[in-house]
Amino acid sequence: MQLLRKLGLLCSPSRLWFGSSVPIGVPHRHCTLPAAKATLDSSGSAAQSFWNKRNKGRLIKSPSRAQRAPQEVSLDIQEYWRAELDKVDSPSAKPLLPHIDVTQPLGITYGQKPILHSFFQELKQQHPTMMLLVRIGEFYEAMGIDAVMCVQHAKLNPMPVSGGRSPRAGCPIMNLRRTLRDLTSAGFSVVICEEAASPYAYGAKTAKKERYLAGVVTPASPNYLHGLMDDEGAAQVDLEPTPPLLAIVQTKNGYTVVEVHLVDRRCKVFYNQTEDSVLGRIQAGGLVPPLYMHSTTEAVAAAGKAEGQAHAVWREHMATNFRNQVGSVTTFASRLHGGSGSERIIEGLLDQIKRDTGMPEDTSFQVAVDKGLQGLPFATMSQLGLGTLTGVPSLLDALAAPTTATQARRWLRRQLLSPPPLGVKLAIREACRLLIGSQEALPTMLLLHDLGVAVDHAGVLASCREVDQTIAATVAEACGASADPDHKEGIQAVVASVQKGSSCPFPAAEAGCLEEMFSSVEKFHGKVLNGLVADELDQVADARSQVAHASVAAFKAIYEEVPARSRSQQPKLIFDSTNQAVWIKPGKAVGTAAAQRMKFINPLNRHGKKEAQVYSTVTLEGALDQYRSSCLAASRAVRAVLQELAVKCEVHTQELMGASNLSVIMTALLAHVQKAHFQRCWTLPQYAGEPLAPAQAPALGPTSTPAPASTTGGPASAHAPAAQQGTQAAPAHAPSPAQGDRLRLQVHEMWPYWMDPKRDSTVRNSLDTNSIILLTGPNMAGKSTVLRSTAAVALCAMCGLLVPAKSAQVPEFQRVELRTFVGDNPLENMSAFAVEMTEMRQVLQSATHQSLVLIDELGKGTEAGAGASLSASMLEELDKQRCLGIFATHLHHLLDLPLEAPSMEHMQMEVQPCSSSDPALPGERLQPTWRMVPGKSTTSLAMEVASDCGIPVSTVARARSFMQMILNNASAPVLSADQAPPKTLAAASSPAQQHVGWQVLKAEFVDHGQQPPPSVALSSCVYLLELQDGWMYCGQTDDLLGRLDWHRGHLKVHGNLQAAYVRLPDECRGQSTARSVESDAIRSLRLRGAPLLSTHDERSPLRAKSV
Repeated sequence: MQLLRKLGLLCSPSRLWFGSSVPIGVPHRHCTLPAAKATLDSSGSAAQSFWNKRNKGRLIKSPSRAQRAPQEVSLDIQEYWRAELDKVDSPSAKPLLPHIDVTQPLGITYGQKPILHSFFQELKQQHPTMMLLVRIGEFYEAMGIDAVMCVQHAKLNPMPVSGGRSPRAGCPIMNLRRTLRDLTSAGFSVVICEEAASPYAYGAKTAKKERYLAGVVTPASPNYLHGLMDDEGAAQVDLEPTPPLLAIVQTKNGYTVVEVHLVDRRCKVFYNQTEDSVLGRIQAGGLVPPLYMHSTTEAVAAAGKAEGQAHAVWREHMATNFRNQVGSVTTFASRLHGGSGSERIIEGLLDQIKRDTGMPEDTSFQVAVDKGLQGLPFATMSQLGLGTLTGVPSLLDALAAPTTATQARRWLRRQLLSPPPLGVKLAIREACRLLIGSQEALPTMLLLHDLGVAVDHAGVLASCREVDQTIAATVAEACGASADPDHKEGIQAVVASVQKGSSCPFPAAEAGCLEEMFSSVEKFHGKVLNGLVADELDQVADARSQVAHASVAAFKAIYEEVPARSRSQQPKLIFDSTNQAVWIKPGKAVGTAAAQRMKFINPLNRHGKKEAQVYSTVTLEGALDQYRSSCLAASRAVRAVLQELAVKCEVHTQELMGASNLSVIMTALLAHVQKAHFQRCWTLPQYAGEPLAPAQAPALGPTSTPAPASTTGGPASAHAPAAQQGTQAAPAHAPSPAQGDRLRLQVHEMWPYWMDPKRDSTVRNSLDTNSIILLTGPNMAGKSTVLRSTAAVALCAMCGLLVPAKSAQVPEFQRVELRTFVGDNPLENMSAFAVEMTEMRQVLQSATHQSLVLIDELGKGTEAGAGASLSASMLEELDKQRCLGIFATHLHHLLDLPLEAPSMEHMQMEVQPCSSSDPALPGERLQPTWRMVPGKSTTSLAMEVASDCGIPVSTVARARSFMQMILNNASAPVLSADQAPPKTLAAASSPAQQHVGWQVLKAEFVDHGQQPPPSVALSSCVYLLELQDGWMYCGQTDDLLGRLDWHRGHLKVHGNLQAAYVRLPDECRGQSTARSVESDAIRSLRLRGAPLLSTHDERSPLRAKSV
């Protein structure tokens, strides 16, 4: 009970937090599926499509002669059906096309008049873009264009069109719901007409039947509830989820997204969405066509032609995406008068939807503004496995097992795609905490589809108790025809009594025939408590007994007439299910004369025609007539009781829907806690202002063994070392106190969400930052894995869910951006680089100090210089916006640029040397540890990764030779004559300040015929030579005098040599620091276009070490 109260916080009326595709259930023992469906069916108000109620249920009379004249079909209707007919490719449907004329209402060639033609035509004129299915006897039939669509999409068999007949198709009664599912899945709306119930008149001539419009199903409301109470298989009917219609409005503040739920008449409005979050909502699915797009907005109209053109381009872009996902797109306009601009837009949308779906104009919708965060961007959704991108581990599968109920998984996915506001987030976390600590047995939840609405949770429990008592006083606890033991016992007792009292043998087959009839006809048993319809059931029992005795008497009479020698050809008792009767089928030994002498008759069937092949008696026919009449009365009495029950429960509909939604939420969170906490050791997050809690998960075992996992989801490295057990990855340094106004993210020992932390191979990383981190490292070192892990921690915490970390304190993020650029977009004529720039435009437009931005490999779609330059400027912009995030890159030029990003931190993916057994890479090689540590890295493992992935040895060896040529700068540009050699190495050596804290490194110049002073003899120096041919050479030495003399002799220039050098402080003497400064100088000079003879030293792995 405490848990339900906590979960009730999720149903606060301050926010409609029940998603479009979120199915729901009812946690009450008496409200079982048959009872719920019977209640819905009898009330007709809880989950039926809300089309024009003035037509629903009314009898449709034949039109007058004036009305029968065909009306002209508008051009837009003709184009609609012509477009659908152009898609027909079924071999069974294509032969029907020559018989179709789209200028006629039904598509039937003028002059043809099939059965009920006028009835169909009148309905079609009222619903020109909807399909018609009309009950005719035991079938639902369609004609004209509708028949073609039924054959094409529902695989129905067409009726013959020979002899000038019109195209027709039909489905049996038992296949109606499957046919409707096929048609709504194809995007059609269907009008269903039923035959009106006639008074009991068995054996009379068939009278002209009245028909009425029973319901309309649409893609947004696909469930047809009519007749479920009488359906023997109702308990097995799976109600389809009811997805919403989606509308998009472009405004000066971004985009407004509107979800319209037709079933429960709700309208949810999401303001200030970004373009990418809108695209993510479309790509997430769970929608039905059409997409509604606002035709004009005041903001665009007032902004002039340029923005108007941009608006048109955007509309076409979104329409293309939606067509690729779902289908058609349509426009709507604002209502002209009344209310503010946003209110008129919503009212205009609802007016358009009412016209399109045939709803009455006075239908009211509950409009609510969603106060949650911005929707998850499409790129982030894809990179966390929540979209259609293959090869990416699914975050949803990590949150709850794939075997979890579909309704619960949809709810979890909905939270991830649109994170809830603070109050809901805290309620979810508290519910998870209660479930983790719960020691009590929990109820089994019954889950239904999408009936969720916002309610005041305070009255939910009281309403549920009241409804529970009402249902318990009406409906048997175990609903269903087989749930009435008295019914079966009564049937068996009657059959046994007539068998025992008969003087002639009454075979078991004949006894079974009687049981079959009684069980088949009396389907009303078990739907309500027997005491509520006691009189009707007593009458059925009496009539049943009379039928049994009359059947035995008739069988005995004809059995005794059969000669003993012919007893092997004895008569049989048969059950005719169509006519609901038991009759006698005589053997060959009984002729017509004998039958007449015994006063046997040929009975009449339900249409009043004689059945010549069977016999009956006047007494048996009278008993059967009384039995059928009694069963009909009992069925109507049961229906009346259920209708009364529906009326009593209707006042509590909102509360029941809210309780039903709680069932889904509880099922989802229970599955989440079982999978994430008890199986994978995930922990509850802490939020800003809360103390960082100690580890809450079970013991994890070793904490830092390298994981053989690819950063891109590819195969693991075959050379993962097994050393360094029991150590922890070093966290980033704590944020500067001067930056205390920034948000701060603290994550202790996080691991990839798709990995099991109990395995020794799982690596954990820690993070403590309040700024942008520039993350460098070689291929396959784990950069992308760190980004996905960080995004998963932040997103789960934003939803109040458990996170894959030992502990985490997550600030109040409004948005999580994870961008891993994967390729081009041919449909929109965009190259891979254009896709990168488009996505980064969206990131920069939406970035705030409450954004977590995770960028992976920006700039790989263009050449390195331009990519580094653009990345640098975007890094500065993100730092200016005070974003938190990680910028992972291979563009080492970024390390040399003078970035104006004072808050930026440097982190690298750690590597360590190991011996190599690869013939393509002899000697020592570097191996990633998959740990993130402070520092900068220019190491490349491209050759190692290529070899590990199976590239031939010869190819890798040749690549190494090419790489050496590039590093030696064999093709570098030569300085022109007017470009003087550098006079100082201060700019080139500035990165060294990060290691030793120098303020200034002043370069000394040695001209022709000069030599350095003796004081440099014992100092570590980095020097630069310019040769006579314009080439330059950079190196480092602890003996500058000797090295310059060697160069003069080796180059045969003697005193004609210019050099510049910097002297390292005495406390930094040694090759380690000198090599690091040398590498920085080489990279800086290369960026300036200097033609260097030595470039390979810039790859020194020691440059990133601290001295």
